[in-house]
Order: sequence, then structure tokens, then C-alpha cells
Amino acid sequence: MEAKADEVAVNALKGQLDTALRVIEAITEGSMKMRDAQLTAATEAHADAAATLKLLEKAADPQELTRIHSEWLAASLQKSLGYWTALFTTMVETQTNIARCMAQPAQSAVAEMQTPASAEAAAPVVMQKAMDALYKPWLETTQELLASVARSGVSVEKRAQA
Repeated sequence: MEAKADEVAVNALKGQLDTALRVIEAITEGSMKMRDAQLTAATEAHADAAATLKLLEKAADPQELTRIHSEWLAASLQKSLGYWTALFTTMVETQTNIARCMAQPAQSAVAEMQTPASAEAAAPVVMQKAMDALYKPWLETTQELLASVARSGVSVEKRAQA
């Protein structure tokens, strides 16, 4: 009996470590995507500023200065919206990947519960542990998602208006 308990404990620890490593991988991939978006946006902003400066140096009258300024502002606004959309999309993809990683142990527990059980597996204590294994990752993922929304500063009203 002792060998079986040790095996169960080792398998549980392996599962937790696997989940943690997959979550770290998802976070790392998301961070790399965000860094790429930031680097691209910074490079484009620098090139746009240099090009606009050259145009401003050649401007001959106030109307031309105003036109150049207006075009630069409009283009910057459009690129800014694209940038923030890309960051938000990456954040959502990363949170989704993390949720999938966290849900996998629960899905495994469901599959294990659906296999024909021996008389010992039908004991109430085993069922309670299986339910806890299902609920805990979902609860933690939900809490993390809600915390990230709260940290983003986006109110429920603003999301409803969007």
C-alpha cells in the first residue's frame, strides 16, 4: 500500500510541475509577442518622427505646417490604436493559454472519474478529492483572470459600452 501512495504522490508532483512549466511557457511566449509589438511600434514611431521633422523643415507657411501636423497626429492615433489592440489581443491569447494549462489537470481528473471505477475508487473521500482537483484550478484561473481585469483598470461600464 505504501508504494502505491508514493507513486500517487510522485505523479501528483509531476503533474503540478508540468502545469507550472506550461504556464511559464505561455507567459514567456506572450511576453515575447508583446516585446516584438513594442519594438515594432517604437521603430515605426522613430521613423515617422524623423520623416515628419524633414517635412516640417521644408514647410513654407502656417497652412502647410498645420497640414503636416494634422496628418502626423491622425497617423499616430491610428497606429496607437493598432498597437494597443495588438497588446490587448496578445494579453487575451496569453490568458487563454494559461487557462488551458490550468484546466488540463481538471480534464484529466474528469477522464479518470469516467473510467470504470473499482469499489475502492467509489469511496466518498476519493470522490471529494477528485472534485477538489476539478474545482481548484478553475477557481485559481478565474481569480487570476478577474485580478488581471481589475489591474487593467477597465471598468465593467467601459466594457459594456465597447
